[in-house]
Amino acid sequence: MDACLFRAPLLAALVLTAAAAAAQPDEAATAPATRAPAAPSPADRAREISRIRGERGIDVCRLSADGTRKYQGITQGYERGQVQILVRVLDARTGEAVPGVRETNVWDDPANWSICAP
Repeated sequence: MDACLFRAPLLAALVLTAAAAAAQPDEAATAPATRAPAAPSPADRAREISRIRGERGIDVCRLSADGTRKYQGITQGYERGQVQILVRVLDARTGEAVPGVRETNVWDDPANWSICAP
């Protein structure tokens, strides 16, 4: 009987140790697959917005609020604080055009857009 009482705490300690090890996430499993690009400095962002306002034909992009769509466009003009953009809608995951959605011209705040990465 004494041997059985001695083994119970040892067994409980082993079970708790194994459970704690299983509860801790594996670093490789929780690490992001790719790192997000660093946010531009405020000065760089101000230059980018100024360029969007001042140049026609710049490729600009933005994501939808839910992240499922990517809006890609070309700047057409700038007037009264708004930039005119010819926009097409793409699937954010595949990069292909969304069927049934045509290109359209929109007027929007240039701060809502970024210059597309080449």
